[in-house]
Amino acid sequence: MMEKVTNWKTTLAGILPIIAAIYQIAQALVTGSPINLLETLGLLGAGGGLLVAKDHDVTGGTKQQ
Repeated sequence: MMEKVTNWKTTLAGILPIIAAIYQIAQALVTGSPINLLETLGLLGAGGGLLVAKDHDVTGGTKQQ
């Protein structure tokens, strides 16, 4: 389950690669060109990892932001 967004910079850094992957998939479908699977999966993985990442100074989750 998603937690409350506490750092907009990490969230934005996670959303941008996911948008880029969606754009690549849509562009490939529209133009009929092949999808670069490795690059697309890398973007999705990086974006997902950043969305669930904790900030470096909030390791235990007790420090207020």
